[in-house]
Amino acid sequence: MKWMRWMRAALVLGVALSACNFAVLGVDTSGGGDMGDAGAVDLAGGGGDLPACECATGCSETPMHHCLALAPTGPVSAGDYTMSGLAVYNVNGNITINTDNGAIAGPPSLMRGMGPGVINGIGFHVVAQSGGPSVGVFSVAGLTLSQGFTISITGANAFALASAGPVTINGVVDASCTGMTAGPGGAAGGMPKMDGGGSTMGAGKAGSGAGGGGAPASGGGGAGYGDAGGSGGLPQGIAQNGGVPWGDLTSPTFILVGGPGGGGGGAMGGGKGGGGGGAVQFVVNDALTVAGTIDVGGCGGAKAGKTAGGGGGGAGGAIVLEAVHVTLASTAVLAANGGGGGAGDDMSNDGNPANANPMPALGGLAGSGAGGDGGNGGASNNQPGAHFTNGRPGGIPVPTANDYGGGGGGGVGRIAIRALNPTMGGITDNSVAVTPDAADINTVSTHPTIYGAANFQ
Repeated sequence: MKWMRWMRAALVLGVALSACNFAVLGVDTSGGGDMGDAGAVDLAGGGGDLPACECATGCSETPMHHCLALAPTGPVSAGDYTMSGLAVYNVNGNITINTDNGAIAGPPSLMRGMGPGVINGIGFHVVAQSGGPSVGVFSVAGLTLSQGFTISITGANAFALASAGPVTINGVVDASCTGMTAGPGGAAGGMPKMDGGGSTMGAGKAGSGAGGGGAPASGGGGAGYGDAGGSGGLPQGIAQNGGVPWGDLTSPTFILVGGPGGGGGGAMGGGKGGGGGGAVQFVVNDALTVAGTIDVGGCGGAKAGKTAGGGGGGAGGAIVLEAVHVTLASTAVLAANGGGGGAGDDMSNDGNPANANPMPALGGLAGSGAGGDGGNGGASNNQPGAHFTNGRPGGIPVPTANDYGGGGGGGVGRIAIRALNPTMGGITDNSVAVTPDAADINTVSTHPTIYGAANFQ
C-alpha cells in the first residue's frame, strides 16, 4: 500500500539523515514529482532528485550513509582521534609536553601523568617508525592554545597531536632545540673531530685539521634537511662538509623526523655543532587555525677555542598540518629555519639559533684575525623563491695560511600543509611568515614546503 511504501522510504531517509547531513529542500509524497523545489526528494518514486550531501568532506553510502573522515598520513591514524574518553583541552597557561612518557607539566588543571592510554581526557601512545625516531602521539577532542602562552615540547620522540574537534593555536608551540640538544625527533649536534649527528642523514660533517702550533683547522659543516647546510670555512685542499638536502613529506607513509645536527669544529678545541629542530604533526578532523607560532628551528654552532674551528649550525625541523580546513591568520608563523655557524679561533662568538620569523640566524663573528665568521642559517629571508633556504658557508681569512674556519649555517627544514582540495577552499593562507615559503626552491630544485590535498575516507 502507498502509506506503507511512504513509511519505508521515510525510515530510510531518517537513517541517512542521522548518519550524514543531506540537503533536503522539499519532499514530494504525491508520486508526481511536481513540487517544483530544486533538489526535492521523491519518496513515492515519481521522479524527484536524490538528496545532496551537505558534508564538507563528502559522503559515502557504504556500508551506510556517513560523512567522510580525514585519513591521516605518516605515523598518525584515524583511530587516534576517535578513541573514547577524550576531552576538549583549553591551554591557558604554559605547559611542557614530554613525547617520551606522555607527561604534561603545568597548572594543575592542565597536567597529565605519565603513561599510555587516556589520562585527564588526553590520550597518548608511542608509534615506532622504521628508519626514523619514534613518535609520541597525543589525542584530544579539541584544543585551544590561548594567546600569550607556550606549549614547550621535549623528548627524543617526535610529536603528533590528533583531534576530532577544532584546534586553534593563538600562542606558541615550541619544538626547537637547545644548544647541542635537538628538538623532539631531531638529531643532536656533533662534537669536535667527530661526525655531526652520527650517521643521521643530512648531518654536517666535522671540521678537520689539527689546529694549534701553526696548523690550520676547518669549521664544522652546517646540517641539511629541506635544503643544504653550508660548508665550514676550509683550509686549502680540505673537502666541503655541509649536509645535503634529503627527506620527503609527500608520501602517505612519510617519516616524521626533525632536523639533523651540525658538525663539530676541527681540532680538539673546536666548537660543538648545533642541534636540529624538532618535528611536529597536527591531525584535525575539523578546522585547524593558526594565529600564533609553531617553531621547529635549529640551533647555532658553538664558537671555537683558540686555534680551532667553529661548530656548524643545526637544520630546521618538520611541520605537518592536516585538517579539513587549515587557516593561517595574518599573525601566523610557521618557522623551520636553520641555525647559524659558530666562529673560528678564540675571542669569537656562537652562531645564533634560528629565528621564528623569515630572517636568517646570523653566524657568529670572529674576534681574532685568524678566525673565520660562521655562516648564516637558512630562512626565506622575506624573498620567496630566492636561494636563502640553504645554510651559508663559514669563512676563513686566508685558506692557504694557518687560519681557523667558522662553521657553516644549517639549512631549512620541511613544511607540509594538507586539507580539502585547495580548489575547494581547504587552505587559507594569510601569513607572511611561513619559512621556508611555498615558493622557495632548494638547491636540488624541489620545494621544501608543499601545500596539497588531504585524503578522506
